[in-house]
Amino acid sequence: MLKRFSYVLGNTVRETAYALDRVGCRLQGNYAFTEERTFLPPRIDIGTPPHFGTYAYVPLWLWIMDWAGLGVDDDETVSRHRRVMGLYDKQPAISQDVFIAPNASVIGSVSLGEGANVWYGSVLRGDVNDISVGKKSSIGNRSVVHASGGLTTLAPTKIGDNVVVGDGVVLHGCTLEDECRVDDGAVLNDNVVVEKHAIVGPGAVVTSGKRVPSGQVWAGNPAKYVRDVSEEEKEFAGWAEKRYTQAKAHLAQTIKLAEEKEVDLLTEDILREMRPGTRFAD
Repeated sequence: MLKRFSYVLGNTVRETAYALDRVGCRLQGNYAFTEERTFLPPRIDIGTPPHFGTYAYVPLWLWIMDWAGLGVDDDETVSRHRRVMGLYDKQPAISQDVFIAPNASVIGSVSLGEGANVWYGSVLRGDVNDISVGKKSSIGNRSVVHASGGLTTLAPTKIGDNVVVGDGVVLHGCTLEDECRVDDGAVLNDNVVVEKHAIVGPGAVVTSGKRVPSGQVWAGNPAKYVRDVSEEEKEFAGWAEKRYTQAKAHLAQTIKLAEEKEVDLLTEDILREMRPGTRFAD
C-alpha cells in the first residue's frame, strides 16, 4: 500500500512538472520543439493572391488568416505521446542502438536487446508479466505483444535473437526462439513455442500450448503443419539483418539534434521574410 501511494504521489509531481514544461515552451515561442506541417501544396506561395484554376481548391480563409496574422502557422507542437513509459514499479530496459517508432509504445516490464526494432503503431505492454525481445529482433507495424498473468496461464512473452515478427501480429504469453519468423496477421496464444528456424504463416492462429517444431511451416486457423521450410526461406538471420538496416535508416530520420532544429527555424524565418510583399523581398 505504501509503495502504491508513493507511486501515485510521484506521478502527480511528474505530471505537474510536465504541465509547467508546456507553459515554458509556449512562453519561449520558437525555442519550443515543434514538428513541421504543410498547410498548402508545395508549389503555391502563400504570398500570392488566390486565383481560380489549377490551385483553386486552396481554402480562401488560409490566405486571409495569413495576411491578417491570425494564426496560420507552419509549425505545430509535438505530440505528448511517450514511446517508452514505466507502469507503477515496472520500468522498460532499453539497450543501445534500438529503434522505437515515434507512435509505438513500450510500456512496463519490457526489455529490448541491442539492435531490436519496434515499428510504427506497435504496442509492447508488460503490465501483468515480463516481455523480452532479443538482439536485432523486429516487431512489425501495428503488432501487439502482451503477456499472460492469469493464475492458470501465467506466462511471460520471450522473443529470441534475430526474430522477425510481421505486421499486425498478436503475441500473447508465448515464446519465439532464435531465428524464427511470424508472418503478417498471425495470432499466437498462451504458452505457444515457435522453435528455431520455424515459420508461422500469414493469418495463422496458433492455439494455446502448441509447439511449432524447427524447420516446419504452420498455417491456417487453427494452425497446423503444412510443409517444411524451403531452402530459400532458411535465411533467417538475413531477414533480421535487413529489418535492422531499415530501422537504422528510420532512426536517423526520426532523431534530430537540437542544433539542426535551430538552423531549420532560422531558415524558415528568413524564407518567410523573403515572401513577395514583405519588406526584404521589396
